[in-house]
Amino acid sequence: MKRKFFLFLFLNLRLYSSYWTNFDEYTSNPVFPSDPNQGYYPCVLYDAEKFAGHGNESYYKAWYSDRQGGNRYIYYAESDDGLTWSTPVSINASAPLQQGAQYQATIIYDKNAFKEDGGYYYKMWCWRGSTTPPVNPTNATTHIFAKSKNGIDWEDVQYCTQNPQKFLVKSGDPWFHNLYGPGYIIYNQKAKNNSLDPLSFRYVMYFDFEDGGVDPGTEHIGLAYSTDGLYWNRFGDRPVLSPSQAWESGAVFRCSVLNFNNIYHMWYSGSNQGIGHAFSNDGINWEKDSDNPAISVSDSVTWRELITYTPWVIFDNARFSSDTGTDLPALKIFYTGRSSSTNEYKMGFSKIYDFADVVNITKINERNIFSENNRVKLEWDIKSLLPIQIYKYKIYKYVNFNWVYIGETQNNTFILENTKVKVEPYLDKDKKMMP
Repeated sequence: MKRKFFLFLFLNLRLYSSYWTNFDEYTSNPVFPSDPNQGYYPCVLYDAEKFAGHGNESYYKAWYSDRQGGNRYIYYAESDDGLTWSTPVSINASAPLQQGAQYQATIIYDKNAFKEDGGYYYKMWCWRGSTTPPVNPTNATTHIFAKSKNGIDWEDVQYCTQNPQKFLVKSGDPWFHNLYGPGYIIYNQKAKNNSLDPLSFRYVMYFDFEDGGVDPGTEHIGLAYSTDGLYWNRFGDRPVLSPSQAWESGAVFRCSVLNFNNIYHMWYSGSNQGIGHAFSNDGINWEKDSDNPAISVSDSVTWRELITYTPWVIFDNARFSSDTGTDLPALKIFYTGRSSSTNEYKMGFSKIYDFADVVNITKINERNIFSENNRVKLEWDIKSLLPIQIYKYKIYKYVNFNWVYIGETQNNTFILENTKVKVEPYLDKDKKMMP
């Protein structure tokens, strides 16, 4: 016999998002680069298959910018635990990405080589180090593209170009006057390329820019899309994120964007004062967390008490199971810090353990799905809580694409983050509890 349950939720329907700002900082930060090297703007990738033989085998690979005199270099390092890193090496690339002119890399990896010929598994976008584009090629941006088979040696180096009607940068424009780095790239394997939905394109970019007349000197985050990662179209005629909270000090830039349960989450730099969080239903319209900043120079952490910024957030659905220990996180965030005592730029990380423990319900969905094995899956529209499943009063939650046992109900009531989920068995016509 099937058993039906009724779900009663007692909660404040106001959206709570503070969980996404509640990072646990690694106590031995910073983790890289090792002395005497310095670095900032980390881009860190994790792969449970050690990148499948595409370059050196390691679970973590990192690229970051370094300063040597007035020059800039992009360095590469690798790690098996995200804590101990190899000696960094500078990447190899031709002009205009030659050594000494390399800035703020954003890199993506695809083990299927992006379904393109040539066996290139890595793609990189970086900033040319100037806010204005070169004269050639026509309609160029300040972003440089390259691709690689191993993450160290880069080929096909070229400037990205832009739609002149939907430009990312145009000198004298009141909004898109100066173009900085390509903050974050999303790669969609199953792209629909719907012009009404920029997030449906194969390549989506959140980019950093400075306006030229609305509020001169203010830095914002814009949104662009592309079918090939080379020719870009700006979405809309305004930023998707602008500074509005006092701690941001007039600048937002260098973000990371992840999607959980059809909700987009963004972590971004607020000037050099900290890291903020925002969320969005569509990746276009963003609401900032009231508990910002998530990580701040005011946290009394010596290694980053002068500067804290440039987040890079990674997620693994197996909770980084290659790491040692049993208390493994759901998210990791790598970022830059600068100490007032050493004046050095270093990078560390913090983590979130289990984002599925948070209840942020905005609308109840009364659909209950009953399966043949007496399980009931209770579904509702949510911001961050994944589904709960009840099997003969045993409670499971959906964590990283797996059902995880978390206990039994007491008096038919399960308490989750001050929210009561009351489970009542459906009685048959004889008023007997159904088995």
